[in-house]
Amino acid sequence: MASISKRTIQSGDARYDVRLRVDGGVLTRTFRHRADAERWARRQESQEDLNDLVDMRAGTVALTDHAERWLPTRDLRPRTRELYRRLLDKLIAPTFGTVPIDRITTEAVRDWHGQVTREVSALQAAKAYRLLRAMLNTAIADGLIARSPCCISGAGTERSPERPLAEPAEVLRLADAIEPRFRALVLLAAVGGLRVGELLGLQRRHLDFGEATVRVEQQAIELEDGTRIVTGPKTEAGRRTVAIPANIMETLARHVDRFTAESAEAWVFVGPQGRSPAGVDRRPAGHCHDPHHAPRSPPHRSHLGCVDRCVHSRVDGPPRPQHASRRAPVSTRRPASRPRDRRPPR
Repeated sequence: MASISKRTIQSGDARYDVRLRVDGGVLTRTFRHRADAERWARRQESQEDLNDLVDMRAGTVALTDHAERWLPTRDLRPRTRELYRRLLDKLIAPTFGTVPIDRITTEAVRDWHGQVTREVSALQAAKAYRLLRAMLNTAIADGLIARSPCCISGAGTERSPERPLAEPAEVLRLADAIEPRFRALVLLAAVGGLRVGELLGLQRRHLDFGEATVRVEQQAIELEDGTRIVTGPKTEAGRRTVAIPANIMETLARHVDRFTAESAEAWVFVGPQGRSPAGVDRRPAGHCHDPHHAPRSPPHRSHLGCVDRCVHSRVDGPPRPQHASRRAPVSTRRPASRPRDRRPPR
């Protein structure tokens, strides 16, 4: 139970000291009015009953200091760690960096979220809000604060419009326009559904020209400081074997003969100096390669057939007419049940 004692200071005014035992220690708080002292004591006792009592002195740590202790304890992928650092430094710290975490209010968070939405973007505001919420949830678990001010409905939800899919003709125009050493990369991205990092992580040993497949076992990413890191796919499901049309495999075979070293560990796609193309994996290589840009439903077989016919006609032979009614967006994945069809298109 809390005890409240009255004392008189030099000016003759009254002060009310509240003493409350917490985990073998004592919390004290001084108020000008007895009603305020009683209200605070009741609130703390109520929190104690709910096992939600916190050390009021611990909550005075600034958000930036809490974040610097929080980040190293997270098991994050390199790119995610870079993202968190960028969100913290550019969007969160300018507003809350020096504010004690127990002084961050829901009203302040709501104003900040609205400002970031207006001045930056709704997408970045949602990402930054989720990061702030995660850090403060850890503060609750550590007993630094009693409750989180991040309780704004929908503030952490990303609402991105669906990105358009590339038409087969657009893929071919890109393949024709890009530097020859990256032509096979564009075509493989379009029909294989590999991410940029997965494409740059391919080595000779991952290509099976007899079976017309590509094994995805790793990805190569470039950090903001230029460091190149080779890691496993984002999830275990990302380790997969992808069936590739025979005509695209022929293009890939010509590519490795011309641009790839003979070692089994040689990188398939390299720049003119024999190294990973600088900066290529820092931005999308086109909407057609990323599985997240595809519709949620499995691609229709006719979509794949259209892509195969269009790409096949340009890679292996003279152009063939394509009727507008038969054109369809480039699909990023083959249905697992579809067998490889190596017959030439009709």
